[in-house]
Amino acid sequence: MDNYERYGDYNDDEELEEQGRSPLTLILKILCAIVCIFTIFLLGYRIYLSEHTPKEVADIAFTDDLLAYYEAMGGDIDAKTQTLRFSYDDEKRGTFFADHLIVIEGIDEMQITLRYNVSTLSYLEEKYKVEGLDPDDSTYLSFRLTDNYGRVYDEVAYRATGSLAMYRFVKLAFSDVDITPDENVPEWIRLEIFFGEESEPYSYILIYENNDKYSGLEDYRLSGGERP
Repeated sequence: MDNYERYGDYNDDEELEEQGRSPLTLILKILCAIVCIFTIFLLGYRIYLSEHTPKEVADIAFTDDLLAYYEAMGGDIDAKTQTLRFSYDDEKRGTFFADHLIVIEGIDEMQITLRYNVSTLSYLEEKYKVEGLDPDDSTYLSFRLTDNYGRVYDEVAYRATGSLAMYRFVKLAFSDVDITPDENVPEWIRLEIFFGEESEPYSYILIYENNDKYSGLEDYRLSGGERP
């Protein structure tokens, strides 16, 4: 009797195993795997987009002054950079982001790259009561630099645009930005972003610091592809 009981148990286990191998279970497992793979791919793609800047707006821009300085110095322009502690204009909304700060003290030039999502246009349209802003036309945006002493630097020596998926980029170079004056060395410099003919900035981003909380510039090394 015990042998028959064990045989019956074996048959029950076999039936359960066969049920576990049913087409429906297999399909569900495949679908679950596809969803997991797609989710991982989507997250990876979003991270890539948020951290990647097209080369044409990330690399140093050789303005006329910088090119002349480069030639005069035999390529040794002593460019500097600084990691931005607060690269966004708004902690919650984050409509504009800045990166790739480059400072050339020898000619008082400062370069920065601005990034924004096309969804930012909806905030601009809402605030300034306009419609139909073209995501590929950034001419309605203007920029200037200011420091903690109220000095204004609005001489834009270079401006270029780029795009990647839903992001748009503006590369800017400002002239006559003296970060090492004889008096009143700036503790910070910020980039102000204006819309249209407005006299008050839409937002601003801190792009340079030299104070007790944060300071210091690092060497910016030109890659072979960046040299003129």
